[in-house]
Amino acid sequence: MSDELLEDEINRYLWLIVSPILLVIGSVGNVMSIAVMSRSNMRTSQASVYLIALSLADLVVLYTGLIRYFIKEVSGVDIRTLSAAGCRLHITMVYMSLDISVWILVAFTGERILSVFMPYKVKNICTRVTSLVMIATIVIIMLILNGHFLFGLAPVTITFGDNTTSRDVCTFASSEYEQFIVNVWPWIDFCVFNLVPFLLLSIGNTCIAVRVVISRRRAKKVGEPGANQRTLGINGLSAANSSLTREARATPETSRSLHMPAPTETVASNSQQPIITQRGIFHCAESLCVPPICGTKNVSVHGDVTANGANRLGRSEATSRASFKMTDQDPPIRTSARNDRTSSMTAILLLLNFVFLATTTPVSIYFIVQDSWHKRITTDKEYALHRLTFTVVNLIQYFNNSINFILYCITGSRFRKELQAMLFRRNRVFPLEEAARRRPRALEREITGLHTRMTVASDSNPDAQPQNPPSGNHLTVPRTKRSDTQL
Repeated sequence: MSDELLEDEINRYLWLIVSPILLVIGSVGNVMSIAVMSRSNMRTSQASVYLIALSLADLVVLYTGLIRYFIKEVSGVDIRTLSAAGCRLHITMVYMSLDISVWILVAFTGERILSVFMPYKVKNICTRVTSLVMIATIVIIMLILNGHFLFGLAPVTITFGDNTTSRDVCTFASSEYEQFIVNVWPWIDFCVFNLVPFLLLSIGNTCIAVRVVISRRRAKKVGEPGANQRTLGINGLSAANSSLTREARATPETSRSLHMPAPTETVASNSQQPIITQRGIFHCAESLCVPPICGTKNVSVHGDVTANGANRLGRSEATSRASFKMTDQDPPIRTSARNDRTSSMTAILLLLNFVFLATTTPVSIYFIVQDSWHKRITTDKEYALHRLTFTVVNLIQYFNNSINFILYCITGSRFRKELQAMLFRRNRVFPLEEAARRRPRALEREITGLHTRMTVASDSNPDAQPQNPPSGNHLTVPRTKRSDTQL
């Protein structure tokens, strides 16, 4: 083997060794990504639509672009030259799938920007339907952009030397189209495939990173949200009521009664004092709220407030009802789950974008300079180096389409847990998150209905003690009909 052909040997072994490795990793990884993203716990997110489409586009890239070079090195057959339709369709699918893969990342980045900057509105703006429409729009635009290959290429037989050697190639159908492909198309492809996505992804990633850093700094200053809201159980409500009320007894309309322990004279020192507002309304402190509602619903109770902060129930009616003022904040479990999902998907996106920019820039630069480089080649060694460079930049590009599954596993904690659940057949990976996701409205209706139906009768003598005061923190809930618990 001569020194001039060393580059050709390296080039051949790269296609024979690296190509099948990337094909296996990419095939298994993208299929697993589709399977994981299609599970019920993951497909509720709009991001899963983009990631499934990205995996499908990567599979098309691998099985149209990369596999062609592998088959060509193994058997010497170029599938692009087998027929006129194959010549036109193959290169169109390669360019389309590469562009679709890139612009799905751009669309995904836009969705993440909205998710970070408008977390409470993104679900109304970005839905699964809008994601599907966006992907369909990308496919149509890329088909129009790369559709010229369907009309400008044709298989041609080239004869070498003394007319005894020939080879079929997929080349230009006219000289005008050749000038377009050589002089104009590389710049269009560079802008569509690399430059514009590079700018959009860089701006988007910067905005997301800055927003995440600011949010974390604010969280550190404020402290952990909901730290005083973690005491669960109905007993917490009874204890809070016992420190605020002096007496309570059952109303005659209900068959079950609401009993409370003997009150204390003042609110506990470690509890936040009630905030007195107009018309005798006070908002309960965080430590005195019902745990499932505290932090999500601001509860206000109509009543008279004494000078020392103790609450005496209003006696304008024989029966007074507790009224609750609702806000738009989410429950702590749901907020935590949403933050985890956002952080996980944001980390995946940032790493995907970084890898994309690092792996696609070399091949874009190569296609811009290849024509001028090719014109300056005068020796076989320079030709071999040119071919080796083409092989290296293409394998780097196909590397990007093969390792997304690995990137998901590295950065996505939810993806890893869901993958474990799928492989080991565990159905419930996130019990708290699942409970909050599947029954949040039912739980809120149940809790709200419970408290809106609680009635407390005031005695004509407020200083009298209940006839049979129960011991301990005991809460008996009024029995209501099923329809009464609906909002």
